[in-house]
Amino acid sequence: MYRSHTKKYSVKAMGEEDYKSLVADYVNYRLGKYGFEWENAPSQTNNNKIYKTVRKLGDEFENKQDSSDLHEMVTSLQITPETAYSTFTTVTEEMFSNGINWGRVVALIGFGGALSVECVSRNMPQLVDSIVDWVAAYMNSNLKDWISKNGGWQGFVDFYSKRDRSTNDDTPWVKYGVIGAVGVLALGAFMTQRT
Repeated sequence: MYRSHTKKYSVKAMGEEDYKSLVADYVNYRLGKYGFEWENAPSQTNNNKIYKTVRKLGDEFENKQDSSDLHEMVTSLQITPETAYSTFTTVTEEMFSNGINWGRVVALIGFGGALSVECVSRNMPQLVDSIVDWVAAYMNSNLKDWISKNGGWQGFVDFYSKRDRSTNDDTPWVKYGVIGAVGVLALGAFMTQRT
């Protein structure tokens, strides 16, 4: 008798509003870590596994990168209200130019958080809502099918829960594109400065 070994995922597919909620949660979390308050923050923190995993990986990502390096890269983008969207799209297009993987999905959300922190620290808090919208829209338009084909958000949680957390090895970050995505931020800064 043939038995399928396909895993059943219990997390429903996410739509654009769900992506927005996920990104907003992370952005609010990241702003809070820097002591900033977001006027339109979600009224409560979502504590499901997906949101917790995104926050945890965002912290790991920032720690692996050395938060001062990440901050310098985002600062070098020299965001203004007039250039914010074009800079976001340039960096995002480069980030996914070699394909999609979970590391790059995390990097996109992390980039949204880092960009939000930069905007608030430079007295442009009005851009945070837009950044959340841009990240959510990009995920919905460009990543939704890939996410679905890779087990959905439960697949994301499962993928990262299987990592060997007992070592301090950076290999999973390199292998799954997160380290490279940060390099893309620098490339994005270079490209933005040249235009």
